[in-house]
Amino acid sequence: QSSRLVYSLLITVCLSIPELYKMSKYSKTTRFLITSFLIILLIIYCEIQFSAGRNELLPFQNIWGKWNKMTNQPLVTVLLPVYNAEKYLSEGIESIVNQTYKNLDILLVDDGSTDSSVEIIRSYMKFDHRIRLIENINNRGVSFTRNKGIDNSKGKYIAFMDSDDTSRSDRIELQVSFLEKNTDFIAVASYFKYTGSKQRKIKNFKTSNELAIAMIFKNPIMNSSPIIRRKELIEANIKHNTKYFYGEDYDFWFKVSQLGKIGMISKFLVTYRWGHENTTSLVFSKKNLEKVRIINEIKSSILSFYKISLNQEEKNIINFFFDDEVEFNISKDKYVFLSTINKIKVSLTQYNNFSLTDIDNVW
Repeated sequence: QSSRLVYSLLITVCLSIPELYKMSKYSKTTRFLITSFLIILLIIYCEIQFSAGRNELLPFQNIWGKWNKMTNQPLVTVLLPVYNAEKYLSEGIESIVNQTYKNLDILLVDDGSTDSSVEIIRSYMKFDHRIRLIENINNRGVSFTRNKGIDNSKGKYIAFMDSDDTSRSDRIELQVSFLEKNTDFIAVASYFKYTGSKQRKIKNFKTSNELAIAMIFKNPIMNSSPIIRRKELIEANIKHNTKYFYGEDYDFWFKVSQLGKIGMISKFLVTYRWGHENTTSLVFSKKNLEKVRIINEIKSSILSFYKISLNQEEKNIINFFFDDEVEFNISKDKYVFLSTINKIKVSLTQYNNFSLTDIDNVW
């Protein structure tokens, strides 16, 4: 109520400006300065209101604090690729629009959706000028779409999120704070939980070496959780591999891990939607063999990078053991598993200068 009262008062004062000019007791200079001041107050008030993406007016006494805080924040581009996501898209957008961190460039790249996704995005653009929309003429795939978003990003940082996932309201604030304080890190991710009660902790690696070692076995980074320094990413020309319809994030974040240190915030900042039927999941089920081939190709390139030579049986053991979707009885192949791990340890310490402590901490 106080917010609406202040807003009405400002409007009333500005509408009375013509009467102000009739008041002969003020000089022209004084009248001009008073008028300019009132107009500037109204502009600032409205600008903060719209920049904050709120649906109600801010209390007048908080204007200066909000303005100062927002203008001192580095810009963050939040990148959301979209494809036929109408069912969950509003929930995802709302989770970003309502972040406690306000200086956002919210970039949605639509990959040729045939549902109402674009209409939903445009409806939000009417009320929040931070939202931008880029449309692919045809469906090009998630790798192409993410790359296009990176190329069109504006922020000091790029935060990644899939359109059907959601972020906790303080996610961006916590991650920006981490990177501003830890300038030797190129990116930071977080724990995440599945829709519902199931939660998944990702080991809070103490060193960047530990995370790099973990990449040999599986992708420890869920793609909706990281934020990265844009300048370093652009200069290194790291892109998502457009040959991959699956696992492109695994390949991408391995390359990033070679570029610099990646941190992990041990809080559940993202909710990952899993198991719902959408076009993407249906495509995956039809191409399961291709999915396995892609992951094996990525892992083979990582093993080659670290000069680790494994036969097919050893590769299969590692893949099964670290696959969350496969039940694996280690006692059955315990000898092969332990000998494989030992072979990896030897290669990492001999050729890549990793310590045994780093390697053992991964387990």
